[in-house]
Amino acid sequence: MPVAWLFPIIFYSVASRRVSISNQALAFSSARGENSTDDPEAFCDPELDVANRRVLFFGGTFDPPTTAHLHIAKTALAQPGIDCVWLSPMFHPEYKPDKSDVQLRYSMLSMSFGADSVKMKMSRAYEQSYKDGNLVQQSDYFAYLWLEENYPQTNFDMMVGADSLTRDGPYTVEGWRDILKLVVKKHNRILVLARGDSDTTEYENMLLESGEIKSSPFVHLRDIDMSGFSEVSSSGIRALLQEAKDGDIDPSLQAKLSTAGSSAALLDYLKQHPKVVLKYSRGR
Repeated sequence: MPVAWLFPIIFYSVASRRVSISNQALAFSSARGENSTDDPEAFCDPELDVANRRVLFFGGTFDPPTTAHLHIAKTALAQPGIDCVWLSPMFHPEYKPDKSDVQLRYSMLSMSFGADSVKMKMSRAYEQSYKDGNLVQQSDYFAYLWLEENYPQTNFDMMVGADSLTRDGPYTVEGWRDILKLVVKKHNRILVLARGDSDTTEYENMLLESGEIKSSPFVHLRDIDMSGFSEVSSSGIRALLQEAKDGDIDPSLQAKLSTAGSSAALLDYLKQHPKVVLKYSRGR
């Protein structure tokens, strides 16, 4: 499941969104002759399907997004071949039922990117791929399938936490193998965010034992320095926001929120939207 398992209401129509993306991609293709661009903003734009780009799909709750999430995304951008990172808030109603409304999480996430917004974008893949009856454990599979179907020219790597690659993780073995079959179709990769000295090699080898997948798509991210984020957590930010009086964030609370992982851009957003702060202070 998303890495976050480690760490206004407006609903969009899946069908209409799919048509929108496809039409814009076709328009872009017609204008350029092919889906390629030297415009950095357009290259990572989720509204377009651009040839030969490699996007890292990074799912999570992002309730709210933290500086740790942004640090992981920025570090991942330095990995060979990664052009863009799309962060996608989880949507399934059974996943953390007390989570904030997805539209609020979209807004906070989009506002958090700041100067990194050229290569870091927000994706609605979980919401757009959701259908009644989908199991929460299938969310990543359907989100990735939706991406493959709607962006056929884009290559998608997927980020997962090492805790997902265990027998106690959220997937069954068959569930993992279904995801792997999708990923390897276009020689894409699964980037595993390791914690400490965690080793998922044995479990990965077991997943590959069926012989259907000829080469391992797993890439281990062990060089992400998280030492400066020991006090950072979404739950810590939510707890602190309950201290806000009438939605106001005073200087003392702002300092605490910064320590807990609120980016400067997110703090600006929260200070400008006291109603959002009140949602959190009242337990969402």
